Amino acid sequence: MRSLTLRLALPICAIVLAAIAIVYLGVAPSLEERLMASLVRTDQGAVLAVDPQQAQSIASRIARALEQAVAQPVLLCSPALRPHLWRLFARVLPHLGVLSHAEVPPHIQVVPVATLD
Repeated sequence: MRSLTLRLALPICAIVLAAIAIVYLGVAPSLEERLMASLVRTDQGAVLAVDPQQAQSIASRIARALEQAVAQPVLLCSPALRPHLWRLFARVLPHLGVLSHAEVPPHIQVVPVATLD
């Protein structure tokens, strides 16, 4: 899991390093809490067990925010949710970068364009 996270984060961070700022879609604390509560531990590790309707609703809100954004935003979330949200949206939103707060270099300014709640 750690190597997968690094392999996914490196290309996104390379783009971020070349930038002065990134625009992002944030995850509201209330949504983040609901998603964290949806994590289920299995023998293979944690799995995000989200209701398909809720996942579709979140994906639709992300798609609308992407359409309205002037620049390509990334989805910025907690480190614990990052791999799960990437896996959840990789097929339906393949151009969406997903980063955790911990992966954003300190010299990069972050500019919110929307918050998912």
